Amino acid sequence: MNKSTLATSRPFDFMRDALKGQTIRVAVCGTENSGKTVFLASLASHFEFHDPGRDENAKDDVRFDFGDGRMARRFKLLTGNHGSPDDALGDFPYREAQSAFWTGESWPAATARPSELAFSFDLRWPNATGPMISRWSRNSRKSHRVTMRFLDVPGERMADFAMYGTKFDEWSDDFLDKHADAVLAYKRWLDDQERKARDGETIDFDEDIVCHQYGETLATAFNEKHIRFLSPSSVRVSEGGTVYPNGNSPFENGIEHRLGIDASRRFVPLSRFWREKKPELARKFSKNFETYKHKLVNPVVDWMKQAHCALFLVDMFAALNRGEEAYEATQKEFESMLCSLRNPKASLGTWIMNGIFRERVDKDRVRIVVTKIDRADSDESRTNLVAQAKRMLGTIVRDIFDIGDKAESAVFTSCSAAVTQSNQTSPKTLCSIPSEGEELNFENLRGSMNEKEANPPNFKTPKKRGPRHSGLDRIARFLLGLKEEIS
Repeated sequence: MNKSTLATSRPFDFMRDALKGQTIRVAVCGTENSGKTVFLASLASHFEFHDPGRDENAKDDVRFDFGDGRMARRFKLLTGNHGSPDDALGDFPYREAQSAFWTGESWPAATARPSELAFSFDLRWPNATGPMISRWSRNSRKSHRVTMRFLDVPGERMADFAMYGTKFDEWSDDFLDKHADAVLAYKRWLDDQERKARDGETIDFDEDIVCHQYGETLATAFNEKHIRFLSPSSVRVSEGGTVYPNGNSPFENGIEHRLGIDASRRFVPLSRFWREKKPELARKFSKNFETYKHKLVNPVVDWMKQAHCALFLVDMFAALNRGEEAYEATQKEFESMLCSLRNPKASLGTWIMNGIFRERVDKDRVRIVVTKIDRADSDESRTNLVAQAKRMLGTIVRDIFDIGDKAESAVFTSCSAAVTQSNQTSPKTLCSIPSEGEELNFENLRGSMNEKEANPPNFKTPKKRGPRHSGLDRIARFLLGLKEEIS
């Protein structure tokens, strides 16, 4: 058993929580299509209709239990007042997602803009027990009020977090250096143009040309290398939330017009030579960079500064199913996702969240969540799936948290929200996840799961009941600071 701690665990904070209520802010990040929307909607639905005693004779994975008899009551959805300028953060579409569960017509639509899901509830202790202070307070005799605020960050947008706290020159050098796989062709083109310029050749180097070259490089990285971590992320998601490309389609022409807030405010990374050679272009890109950062990056990261804990969601099934290149790309994307949150001016040994969260973030305040485990056909496959995630991400986690070879187990958990209610084997099920020591055979894995999730049979869930889940309550206990079973 692991006792989770939150940023509110300073001395005497439990008195404040009991008397005035407790607010828990959670940053929810994850790779693209990792299931953040379904995860959040399912979690909130279980708090809204919490009844740990239901289905006592059914399988454990359909119950939602805080582990010590506590109950969530008087759920209230909170909207607006997200504390961000220019409406940068919207309301998470909770009711729309919940309706999708009830009708069973489609999965909830993925969110394409940063949004906040906020709700409050009374956390009640059984038999009026709990913190002693709760019995002394007239307003908290049996419970205290908890407010939970979740920031849902689209996976695409996380590629821009490295912009926070930097200038255009710093971002350009850093991005060209650390994202070589995504921009290799563009870097080679810049170097070739620099060589020609130094040799005295006359070359064309203007905004349209450089944006076209950078756009073509990103399109190739997306279409051929399965790289999804592209910046500026406006090439993937516009300011208004339009997603490019649609579904699993490849990038088409026109990407060079989406390298910024709009076609008139584009920017791309420039090497030091070209910033000095083309100062007017560099100044224009720098101005557009600052506008983009102010509108799309700063509001999100400013919210994250106040977060008490963080959840990082990873879809291992998609990584395995798309093949070896996509598997390796997911590993690099996860590393880039975490590194993008590092204070750019901090040393490499500094925890990634210094400069983002208000306090030091350690393994007790972070969970890496392996989602969609209902796709596995057995408990053994589920266990192997999490083990595979630990193998793929273990080195990254050990380096970031500075923990031992086996200690990364403490930050991994697994869950699936809205588990299919069918007993039949769905065509989206992925079987035979290799156990530790076995070599991955991508040819055997590929094609065993649909690339695009179709609704499973019997997907519809009853009203006023949280969708079926597996392990979601363990995450709730972690967020509330209750005793948590680590899988």
